[in-house]
Parts: sequence; C-alpha cells; structure tokens
Amino acid sequence: MNTINFKTYILLLFTLLFSVETLTAQNSKENVKSKVKTEEITYKDGEVTLNGVVYYPAKQKGKQPAILVVPEWWGLNDYVKNRAKMLAELGYVAMAVDMYGNGLVVENPADAQSNAGRFYGDPNLIKSRMQAAYDAVVQLQQVDASKVSAIGYCFGGTVSLFLCQLRGAIRNCG
Repeated sequence: MNTINFKTYILLLFTLLFSVETLTAQNSKENVKSKVKTEEITYKDGEVTLNGVVYYPAKQKGKQPAILVVPEWWGLNDYVKNRAKMLAELGYVAMAVDMYGNGLVVENPADAQSNAGRFYGDPNLIKSRMQAAYDAVVQLQQVDASKVSAIGYCFGGTVSLFLCQLRGAIRNCG
C-alpha cells in the first residue's frame, strides 16, 4: 500500500512542477510581448513594394538607435523577425528588412539562390534596397537617425558588409 501512495505522491509532484513551469513560461512570454511593440511598415524601392517589420521597446523614452536586420536568402521569415524582436528587447529599434519585395519568403534553395543571386550580381540593387530601408527607418519617431546600424545573417551578412564598404549613412555593419 505504501508503494501505491509513494507513486501517487511522485505523480502528483511531477504534475504540480509541470504546471508551475508552464505558467511561468506563459507569464514570461506575456511579459516579453508587453515590452515590445510591433509595426508592419510598407516602403518602396522604385516600383517595388517592400514590407518591413519594426520592433521597438513599448516604454521607450526618447529616440533610440536603430538596427536594420537583413535576412538570410530565405527572405523575410520568422527567424529574422525574431532576431529583430530580440534586439528590441535590448532597447533598440529593430527593423526586419524586406530585400525581395512584398515580404517574399522562399522555401527551397533553388528559389533562394535565384532571388539572392540578383543582388550578388548587381551591387547597386543592394545599395538601393538598403537605402530604401534606411530611409524608412529614420522616418520613425522612435529612431535617432544619427545612430543606424545593420546586421545580417548569411546573405544578410554579405549585404551588411557591402554597406560598410560604401561608408554611407549606415555607420555600423556586420
């Protein structure tokens, strides 16, 4: 009989611990959500419509530095958006940049290579897309236009490093 009570006790203990852990995780997610605001913005590069996502601290005081977050060759997917959100949690205004237009996300390497290849073959296209993103982010009331940086992953890293060579308005890249 003691074995049954002991097993019941252990089962009850695990259930209780799991419930507390689940509630703690949910509360943590809600706190993060309330700390960061999200805005989808539309901007243009010539005739191409671009859809960026901007994240910034909900209780922001004054203008903050901005970081343009350039995606991998897959496009404006959840990974780059989550990275931008993480930067906003640290106090920055972060914009997930749309390089392809209309928020395009590709699913396979052939499509990714085709889309990214246009940029590798035409550095002026990189420059114009990033200038459009820069122009969009500095117009936001939350942004200190003198403090704009760019980072990226894979394809986005290449784009960011190319911008460093241009030594334009974007001061820090990587």
